[in-house]
Amino acid sequence: MKHLSLLVAMVLLGGCMSLGGTKDESIGEFYSLDTRDFRLCKGTSTHCVSLITVVSMQHELGPIEDKFGRSVRGPNYPLDLTRMLISPPNEAYTSQRLDAEGRYRRLPVNSQTNTVWSLMKSGSEQMYH
Repeated sequence: MKHLSLLVAMVLLGGCMSLGGTKDESIGEFYSLDTRDFRLCKGTSTHCVSLITVVSMQHELGPIEDKFGRSVRGPNYPLDLTRMLISPPNEAYTSQRLDAEGRYRRLPVNSQTNTVWSLMKSGSEQMYH
């Protein structure tokens, strides 16, 4: 029985390791933004944060607002943040369409987009953990 448990544990760990081995090479190169579902992802991976989190973080947006040079405005905070990411008010970068409709946008990795990523990730972790 002891050997069977050890064998099962090794198989399970091996499966997890092989799943983790398929790394998305685009992570760290750019962010992709889903403008309909308000999701910001690292590269083309499924490693994403929800911009909807901004609704519960209205009083913690100082770092984002400092980086972009304007406040995130309501009543639709996720939409306003999405628009800021697509077309930053200080024109520090340009976003690119990834599809014909413009639903998906490619954003550069820079201090502005990294700040949004970090703050939304932190907000999600606080809400769900």
